[in-house]
Amino acid sequence: MGAVWAARDFCLFLLLLNSRQSIALPETRDVDECMFNNGGCQHTCVNTVGSYECRCKEGFFLSDNQHMCIHRSIEGLNCMNKEHGCAHICKESYRGGVACECRPGFELARNQRDCI
Repeated sequence: MGAVWAARDFCLFLLLLNSRQSIALPETRDVDECMFNNGGCQHTCVNTVGSYECRCKEGFFLSDNQHMCIHRSIEGLNCMNKEHGCAHICKESYRGGVACECRPGFELARNQRDCI
């Protein structure tokens, strides 16, 4: 008899759930994350529904942390042109130029490019 009552209760639960689905949910307002501290963006914060994104001024590109902007070097070394000389990892500095890093288990050599 217990299984019959459980089935009946489950059917009543489904009926109740189905009748509640037609109730409209209250409208939620988007929070403008750019209003406070420019969203943490160094240059420009663009609000989107439910989120935001950072953008950089011309001549800069967005860093890995998606908030800081790095000067795009036209002359000299940069990680994009693959002439940086880093053995493992190339990181662009915020002032332009590059800094090399090594994968775990290695350390940067005296020449600041090779990993040993």
